[in-house]
Amino acid sequence: MASLAPQLHFILFPLMSPGHMLPMMDLATILAQHNVIVTMVMTPHNASRFSETFARASESGLHLRLVQLQFPSKEAGFPEGCENFDMPPSMGMGLRFILAVNNILLEPAEKVFEELIPKPNCIISDATFPYTAQIATKFNIPRISFYGLSCFCLLWQQNLNTSKVKLML
Repeated sequence: MASLAPQLHFILFPLMSPGHMLPMMDLATILAQHNVIVTMVMTPHNASRFSETFARASESGLHLRLVQLQFPSKEAGFPEGCENFDMPPSMGMGLRFILAVNNILLEPAEKVFEELIPKPNCIISDATFPYTAQIATKFNIPRISFYGLSCFCLLWQQNLNTSKVKLML
C-alpha cells in the first residue's frame, strides 16, 4: 500500500562559492536519493556550473529542481556578471559581496518561496545567509545552517576536546 504521507520538500541556498556549492550539491543529491524533493536556489552563472549534475539527476528520476535568482551585480557595485565569490576583482571585496547578497536576494527569494509547489518543509542555507532565517520565520518552517567547509574542523575540535589529548601535551 502506498504511503499517504506528503513528500518532503527542502529548499537549499548555497553560498555562491565553489567550496560551498559543491558540498551543498552533494547534500541535495543525497536528499533527493531519499525521495525528498530538493530545490536549489542559484544565480544563472552558478547554475550553469552544475548543468550536467541537474541533467543527470533528471535522467535518473531524482526530484532535484533548480530555481534561478538574478543577482544584479552592477547595482550592487560589482562588475557585470559577478555572481560568485571567485569573481570580484579583489578578495578584499568578499565581505561586501556577501552583504550585498543578503541585502538584495531576500525579496526575490521570498517570492520564489511563495510560488513553489509543494511548499517547502525546510530551508538549508549557508551560514552566511541570515536572510534565509527571515524567510523561515515568515513561513514557519525550520532553517538549518550549513557549514560545509568546517565540518572536518568541528569534528577535529570536538575529538580533541573530548579525548583530553591537550592535557597530555
